[in-house]
Amino acid sequence: MDPRLRFLLKFFAAYAVFQFLILAADLSALEKFITQTVAGWLNLPFDGNVLVSSSGSWAVNAQCTGLVSASILAALVLSLKKPSFPLKLLTLGIGTVLLLVLNVFRVAFVVWAGMKWNLAEPAHVISWMAMTAFIIGIWYAFNRYALKIRNFEGFI
Repeated sequence: MDPRLRFLLKFFAAYAVFQFLILAADLSALEKFITQTVAGWLNLPFDGNVLVSSSGSWAVNAQCTGLVSASILAALVLSLKKPSFPLKLLTLGIGTVLLLVLNVFRVAFVVWAGMKWNLAEPAHVISWMAMTAFIIGIWYAFNRYALKIRNFEGFI
C-alpha cells in the first residue's frame, strides 16, 4: 500500500476514534471551567456552560474544550512512523497542554468578537484556522527543535 494512503487511513481512523471519545465523554467539568474562566475575563454572567451577554449567549460544549485540537495532534503524531513511541507521547503531552491553554484564549476571543462586533461566527472560523496552523506548528517545532530531527524522510 502506498505509504501516503496508509498515513491518511491511520490518521482518519485515529481521528474518528478520538472524536467518538470526545463526544461520548462527560466533559462538563472542563466545559464549566472554560465557561467560568472566560466569564471572569470578560465580566459576563454564566449559567452552567453558557455565557450570557446583552448581544447573545454562547454555549461551551465538548467541541469547544480544546480536545478536538488535541485529537488532531494525536492523530497526526500517532499516524507517523517517527519518532519513537515515547517521544510521540512526550510531543502529545506537551502539545495537548499548550492547546488546552491556547483554547481558553480562543473561546474568549470568539465571545469577545461576538459581544463587541457581533462577529462570533467569523471569529470562530478564523480562530479554528489559527488553531490548525498551531497544531502543525507544535508538531513541527517539537520534532525539529526539541527532538533535533533534521530529516523528515521516512515519517510517512
